[in-house]
Amino acid sequence: MNELSAEGTTAFPTSVVAMLCVEIKKSILTGKYKPGLVLRQEDLAQQYDVSRVPLREAFSKLEAEGYLTLRPRRGYAVSSLNPDEISEVFDLRMLIESHAGQIATKNRTEEDVAEVLAIVETMDAMDPATEGYHDRWCDLNRQFHARLIRSCRRPRLLKLSQQLRDAVEPYIRLESSMTGYSAEPDSDHKEIVAAFAEGNAELVGALSAAHCGRTAARLLKVIRENEAAEAAGKVERPARKSRS
Repeated sequence: MNELSAEGTTAFPTSVVAMLCVEIKKSILTGKYKPGLVLRQEDLAQQYDVSRVPLREAFSKLEAEGYLTLRPRRGYAVSSLNPDEISEVFDLRMLIESHAGQIATKNRTEEDVAEVLAIVETMDAMDPATEGYHDRWCDLNRQFHARLIRSCRRPRLLKLSQQLRDAVEPYIRLESSMTGYSAEPDSDHKEIVAAFAEGNAELVGALSAAHCGRTAARLLKVIRENEAAEAAGKVERPARKSRS
């Protein structure tokens, strides 16, 4: 039986709300739920086999974390960014990841180097023609950046870096899916991990910033081309409501 909270309302088990937050967040970050998509409670309640009570609580938590936005008379939608906002996030990422990369290099252990290198080697061994390549590559790309920065061992820096990364992750995946395979990111990763292994903190910082800058340039180019095509009526706008 659910216990009553101090306000007298029924408190849903934390584990259920946490599960919903994890699953919805994962769907947002992997691009399953596109930016701007309105999440229909009845659809998600059926999908996750829960009532709307824990869903509302999960939505509220995800709104507080920036993943969802409450739209009057429409409900919760996946947070979206315009090109200027995306550019701002990447500007911040360049600063944070450069700084974190330098600290990570100074604080690295042999285990850190081995694990970061293993991710890069796995990415390098993948065949772009293989089914599921894009999703797997994007997952490993995210792991690479997270694992490298984790070596800095600065909790607040890690949290800030993750928040910035999460804000643009759906767009990074969108750019990758639309432009297809590119050797540039993999080449960047190899240069970064080589400098990381050598202990060249200044170079890791510079390479990390440059890598973020190139990613931002590719992404913004795709977004602006799509906007121009939409304005010309050549591209159908994405659906704004989720399906059951």
